[in-house]
Amino acid sequence: MKSNRQLINYTSVLILLLVLSGKAWAEDYNYRTYNWEKNRKKTELSDSDRKESAIILKDFKGMEYDYDLKGELNLHTVVHKIIWVNTDEAIETYNKVYVPLWDVDDILDLRARTVKKDGTIIELDKNNIKELKNDETGGQMKIFAIEGVETDSEIEYFYILKKKATSNLYGGREYFQTSFPTRNAKFELISPANLEFKVKSYNDFAAPKVIEEGDRKIIQVMADKVESLKKEEFATYNANMKRVEYKLNINAEGSKEPLYTWDDAAKRIFENIYTVSEDGYKESKKLYKEIKPKGAAKQKIKAIENYIKTNFSIQPGYEDAYYLVEKIIENKYGNETGIMRLYACLLNLAKVEHQLVLTTDRSETRFDGEFSSWKYLENYVFYFPKTQKYLAPNKPELRYGMIPFYWTNNQGLFILPKESKKETIVTGKVDFIAPLASAVSFDNLTIDVEFGKEELENTNLKIESKTGGYYASNIQPYFPFLEQEQKDKVAKEWIGRYVPDAEFSKVEVFNTEKNISPLEKPFIVSGVGKGSSFVESAGSKYLFKLGSLIGPQVEMYQENTRQNPIENDFNRVYDRTITFNIPEGYKFKNLDDILIDKKHTNSEGKKIYVFESKYTVKEGKVEVRVVEFYDQINCSKEDILPFRGVVNAAADFNKITLVLEPISEN
Repeated sequence: MKSNRQLINYTSVLILLLVLSGKAWAEDYNYRTYNWEKNRKKTELSDSDRKESAIILKDFKGMEYDYDLKGELNLHTVVHKIIWVNTDEAIETYNKVYVPLWDVDDILDLRARTVKKDGTIIELDKNNIKELKNDETGGQMKIFAIEGVETDSEIEYFYILKKKATSNLYGGREYFQTSFPTRNAKFELISPANLEFKVKSYNDFAAPKVIEEGDRKIIQVMADKVESLKKEEFATYNANMKRVEYKLNINAEGSKEPLYTWDDAAKRIFENIYTVSEDGYKESKKLYKEIKPKGAAKQKIKAIENYIKTNFSIQPGYEDAYYLVEKIIENKYGNETGIMRLYACLLNLAKVEHQLVLTTDRSETRFDGEFSSWKYLENYVFYFPKTQKYLAPNKPELRYGMIPFYWTNNQGLFILPKESKKETIVTGKVDFIAPLASAVSFDNLTIDVEFGKEELENTNLKIESKTGGYYASNIQPYFPFLEQEQKDKVAKEWIGRYVPDAEFSKVEVFNTEKNISPLEKPFIVSGVGKGSSFVESAGSKYLFKLGSLIGPQVEMYQENTRQNPIENDFNRVYDRTITFNIPEGYKFKNLDDILIDKKHTNSEGKKIYVFESKYTVKEGKVEVRVVEFYDQINCSKEDILPFRGVVNAAADFNKITLVLEPISEN
């Protein structure tokens, strides 16, 4: 979550209730006395194991909540890992350890050692531990290097942290999968019996097991083997890792009502964003008059957004100046929460109906509306019910109607305020954030090729690239801020990607004014020049690499079983037109190679994946039209083969080479 301030009051009251209702207890086993095996020997590995670059031999992550003799709730956490490394790459990956100190009161123990190939043990010299500070988050961490690591050795470390009792009550997350296999993965959460935690496993990880032991409850998730996770095209790597989510659900000695619900989150966040001081409100009214938003809701929203994104900057900071609206207006900067407050003030003054929405980045973690962990509440957007469009206030490069594509096609928590005579009643509702349609994000290309009269390789080119939506958002918002020399270079590189050796005599760029929306005006680059890389002489014949003009394409010719589900980043369309003359005295031998038709429809008969290429010949010219689109983000297992067929059709077209031969040879 971007700001913890909204949690402070609520969690403080909750902890007080837990303390008053808790029972003091102690067990022989607890994390404060956690230790590793002394003088242990290297792990016996099979021949098949030794073919791996690395193996996680132990991955233990534990949390223990308990009451001390004073009845105060404490939290101790343990991380214990053993990694066998067998390559220099694996050593580089694991020989540095980072210990995050966010919410940490004390480090009770920290040890590390290397068990070398011959069994020699080298322990960590604690004088080599350094402390780093992250200026963006304000958090600190310990860092140290494991000494004496060589191939066929083991890295082992563990640390015990005493954390604030409020830490992770509203939601926590642990991952148990990497690019290397794991042989022993274990998550453990220990709590007093009166505290009921919810734990959920994801991506086919082992199911949680609950053990009641005297005055405490233990929840464990264990797996003897976790396969490595491969990186694949059209897949979100981190979101597919096996993981555990957890949160406090009920205090049985309290009201027995669920804790940290979506409604609770909605109320706290609404209060945090929409509660503004009297000075903040006064300054907001002055700013509103300066902006002068007029017209319908859409025009008002765009005016407010353009003004803020042009005149204010987002900076990390935790002092009042970064949160208070009056200070933000004065300084022209604030942190993400502060800027959200400014938007909320101005939208309310404009009387524009809107809802605050929080969601995850689905490439990292997909939002699960059935598990009310506040850990999911990471990214803020505004939703406008009347227009059914979104706005990303903290993304300066995007404009009304567009939010980061990994925030769409995802669930989110919609905060719904309802005014009554006495108060504002706020509830939270989980709903779907729909992605933009394919027609919105396009990458269109028009190329006219004229073969040279004497030397066919010397072609004249006219190229126009037209992009919109997410494709344009990568360049269009930034282009106005470049120096002219940089603009010329970027423009030539932008269209030169289709013909790497092209030399352009003229390049023009359109729709590059500030505050332009890629949804309303496409980013256009056109150029005139010469190029020859796609034409080769072969005796009396010429080879015209037609397919190369659409640029490199992804291939999915895989023999191995796919591990991850297919998931696109965003819906998109490509529309390419390539025109070329038929040189006098020549003919194309294999034009029909251009004809490709791959389509797939869903159960409702709608085309969702398409690749189609065809051609026409008229008055000595050939016009090739290539249309490719993807209009569904997620692909079911049943649709994997058709999806792969469409992707590979584009790759097949990329390989098309037309043979141009003299007519006299026939």
